[in-house]
Parts: sequence; structure tokens; C-alpha cells
Amino acid sequence: GGHRCSGSWHHAAWPGAIPPSASRRQGVQLPTTTERPARSQHAVAAGQHEGAFDPNLDFRTCLPPTVTILDGIREAVGAATEIVHVPGCDIEDPDTGRLDEAVEAARGADAAVVVVGCRSGLLKGYSSGEANDSASLRLPGVQSDLVRRVAATGTPTAVVLISGRILALSEIVDSPAAILQAWIPGQEGGRAVADVLF
Repeated sequence: GGHRCSGSWHHAAWPGAIPPSASRRQGVQLPTTTERPARSQHAVAAGQHEGAFDPNLDFRTCLPPTVTILDGIREAVGAATEIVHVPGCDIEDPDTGRLDEAVEAARGADAAVVVVGCRSGLLKGYSSGEANDSASLRLPGVQSDLVRRVAATGTPTAVVLISGRILALSEIVDSPAAILQAWIPGQEGGRAVADVLF
């Protein structure tokens, strides 16, 4: 048998890196947000200076494919490890209704990876990036509650922090065993994060 793991996805990352060796692979749990774009969640628009920018254009359709953190972990640990993906909360939503499911999944796992942070980009609905100001340095939504509650299960917990700006972590810094600041990881970020974790 393999390891039992749980998890949830948060942010897009990058494709094409060499996975870590099989001897470093272990079980993992990933509770966090549910929004999962097909491509990177941030983009840069370049073009005419005369205001040719269309705020309704979705630049994710123009970007190369990416490896998410969840996909990077699945690739790193291999088929012998069961990954249970559980949505814990959305990035900015104050709803706590799915936290219990993430906590239960963490209790049954060998390890937990909680991916939290901001959605970086230029378009409406992003929580950091050009023209996206914030009056708070806190993790958006109920993500701090998610981290604290999963870590409180006693399951070894690592937090992966995705953000394009500084976030105050005083609410969570003492809860998990480790915090990995991944910033905006890019196209191969899923593999890079998994390589650090495993």
C-alpha cells in the first residue's frame, strides 16, 4: 500500500521540470481554495500606448499551459500515494462552510499541505497586482482559519503561500510546521513547490 493523503488546489503554476527522486516521495494533504483556472492566474498586457487594453479580455487564454501545485505534488509523489483534494475555502469568500470537510480530511492524512494566498493579476476579481490595492495585509477571506484548523488536527502541516505582495502572517505563523513563500510561481511552479516539499 501507499500513503493516504488529502488535498486541495489553490493557484496555477508551471510545466516541464524534472520531478524529484522517488526516494524523497511521501504522502501529502492539500486543503484550500476551489477556483482552479486552466492557466496561470496572472498576466501582463503589452501593446499600443493609446489605450488598446480591453478590461474584459481574459489573458489566461493567451498564456502557455501551467503545472498547478496540486498537479506538481501528484507527479512528485506518484501513484502509490493517495492524494485527497478537499476544497477548504475560496480565496476571498467569508464562508466557513467547507472548513470542516478539510479538517476531517487532514485528520485522516499522513501530512497536510495547505495552499493559501492571493489571486494576482490585472483584471477585476484579483486580490493583488497592478491597480489592485488592498487596505489589509491579512490573508483574504477565511484562509487563516483554514490554516489554523488544519494544523490543529496534529497532522504535520506545511503551508504554501502564493502572493504577489507582502502578507502579514501573525495569525498563522505559529500553527503549521512550515511555511513556504512561493510568491507567483509561474509555469513550472507546481513542480518547483513539490520539489521543495518532497
